[in-house]
Amino acid sequence: MPDILSQTGPMLVPLLAFSLLGAMLIIERLVFFVRLPKTEDDSSLGALEEELQDNAGLTKAVRDELLSFRLSNLRERYEHGIHMLRLVAVLSPMLGLLGTVLGMIKAFRDITAQSGPVLP
Repeated sequence: MPDILSQTGPMLVPLLAFSLLGAMLIIERLVFFVRLPKTEDDSSLGALEEELQDNAGLTKAVRDELLSFRLSNLRERYEHGIHMLRLVAVLSPMLGLLGTVLGMIKAFRDITAQSGPVLP
């Protein structure tokens, strides 16, 4: 393992960590969506329907505001972990590019250290 670390550079460990974190988040979301109840059996949607029927006498603007508030609470459950996954998706390519740049700097530093002709 130390030989691999010396060949790949310092960016391997953060990239592996981000890869594992991303894979764990994807697996967690897959398990969550597989275990979701069917739409017909979901009690939260039934509660929304009952609430709309109970408040049928209110104006449309008030009902829309009430419904959007309740739906935003439900949406939080579905979006759990997505922000972290977005962060991993944005930072991983940047870390990869940083590793490439560091590797190029090391290669040019090695080239300048040679006194004779450069052999590939």
